[in-house]
Amino acid sequence: MKTRIPTAEEFTRALKNIDKPRDKRLQFLQNHYHTPGRVCTARLLAESVGYTGHGGVNLWYGKLARQIAEVLRVRNPGQWLSLLVQFANPPALTNRECILVMRQEFAEALRAARWV
Repeated sequence: MKTRIPTAEEFTRALKNIDKPRDKRLQFLQNHYHTPGRVCTARLLAESVGYTGHGGVNLWYGKLARQIAEVLRVRNPGQWLSLLVQFANPPALTNRECILVMRQEFAEALRAARWV
């Protein structure tokens, strides 16, 4: 079952109903928002805030996705992260890194909620 992507307004409502992250957790979101096309790998986002590997970004993006999904009552846990980002792996990519593309609706909500 495919999960419906929330509107920017729904995302904004959710962001206003959860605690705003601090420190590196907020910084990597801001960095992702400001990358060209809002496209980046988890590894590069991690490096941009001083994490030693992509695990911290994966963990915190996952926790944020869960919080948002709970506020919006999205019931498909396996697809929560896909509410916030799309995953792209172009055929020419040889290092097998997952490319994260921030969804436009989520980006608009980050701005509206004044997280970026």
